[in-house]
Amino acid sequence: MSEQEKYKKPYSEVTILGVNLAIFALYTILGVLGKEDALIASFFAAVIHFVICTIMAIVARRWVWFLAGVLILIIGFGTCVNTLKI
Repeated sequence: MSEQEKYKKPYSEVTILGVNLAIFALYTILGVLGKEDALIASFFAAVIHFVICTIMAIVARRWVWFLAGVLILIIGFGTCVNTLKI
């Protein structure tokens, strides 16, 4: 193991949240711009994303992963309700 690998810092909480929200925004925009089936696919992608974040929270033992998953569910629910209302 090299010296750089030994002292490698874990990703910051802001980076983890930012990357997860950016990925979420990408497939949500694709879902909103697409047809009705794309919005449903976007919903299922958000649920899968939440499950992956929850698993990462358990594996990495960092609450920020679970927080990212919860934010994705909350924002995703609001986006779906708002889009379907329009």
